[in-house]
Amino acid sequence: MSADNVAMKTIFKMMDLPPDGKISREDFVKYAEYERNHLKLLNPDEAEKVYSTLLALSDMLGLDKYAKDGGMSYTMRE
Repeated sequence: MSADNVAMKTIFKMMDLPPDGKISREDFVKYAEYERNHLKLLNPDEAEKVYSTLLALSDMLGLDKYAKDGGMSYTMRE
């Protein structure tokens, strides 16, 4: 497994709260808020860019359409 795959799997596990093997839009938003709050300590402008990018990514992935079945599995293949 490549370093990129390991990093992505780690991030998906961090997003999966509560840990149920699925990432919902709510999970994604909570993670984005966590990152924004953490990064604000370093650079508020960059924190907002990261937050916006993460929310745009959740929209691109169509996480809303997975809401009724609980999200998407983070074990999916790249």
